Amino acid sequence: MSTGRAVKRRRVAKKSDKDPILHNIQKLEKKPERLSKTPDGVIVLFAPNAGGSLPSDGSLSPVVLLEEALTRVVPNVIVAIAHGIRGAGGCSEKALGQYHSFVRGILKDHPGDWPVIMVGASFGCRLSVHYHAAIVESRVQRASIGDVCGSKYRISKETAPTKWKSKPSDHGAIIDRVVGMIFFGYPLYHSKYDRIQPLGHLREASVVEFIVGTEDETGMGGNVTGSRPSKSRENMQIFSLARKNMMCKSILCRIKGGKHNPIDIKPKSTHAVIRSKLVQHIEEVTRLLVTRDTEAISKLQKDFQLQH
Repeated sequence: MSTGRAVKRRRVAKKSDKDPILHNIQKLEKKPERLSKTPDGVIVLFAPNAGGSLPSDGSLSPVVLLEEALTRVVPNVIVAIAHGIRGAGGCSEKALGQYHSFVRGILKDHPGDWPVIMVGASFGCRLSVHYHAAIVESRVQRASIGDVCGSKYRISKETAPTKWKSKPSDHGAIIDRVVGMIFFGYPLYHSKYDRIQPLGHLREASVVEFIVGTEDETGMGGNVTGSRPSKSRENMQIFSLARKNMMCKSILCRIKGGKHNPIDIKPKSTHAVIRSKLVQHIEEVTRLLVTRDTEAISKLQKDFQLQH
């Protein structure tokens, strides 16, 4: 990772399916310019993919990009990764309980005045949403693909998520610390299950950013005929539909040519350009999140495309 400043990374937990990895990033040289409301640090809670691990993309890893952007914003960054939570059963009571144990363990050891940003990759995006909204994923199937993400989509009580029955008493206090969510490769498309409706349960005061690749077949949904689109120009329809059903503020950052890991694009010679633009964008968004500048957030461009 190269940010132009020296940083120190300290691992305080071994990498395993049971233990999170914790990165403590501290400035060794000049600190960034401080706004009057900028906190001393920020905590990033990162939920990985359905296999419970992160994509091995080196400098293209979402974690590396976040670290690089956030160390330009605040002097201390804690990035905690929730390894080992499997997504085969969806966002179930069990998965939410496992994630809460991880979150509680991280936050109890760090300053209570540091804001929290929830970040996800693939399944980890959905897990973050269900945890934040305290809802369990519905496994009731829709009748057809068109009912899920086509032009005929309607909110259905039959496929609505249910309340998290075993929600811990400290869940609300934890969510009060969350200033925003950033999602890499949100898997919004599913041929049978409704993945749009849960997003509508997020708090109205929340801020969500979707960072998606225009060639991501896992994230994109059906076109007006209800079939799975094969052209990149069609794959943003489901995100437009989902954002219309959300009560909170949302930003859609489309990366031209990006795959399920939106930073993994072709040709590879364009990686450096896209990477630089994305880090700069994440820096801008996270600076507004950690300072809770809601007025500036509302003025951000809400739908745009990064390209080389």
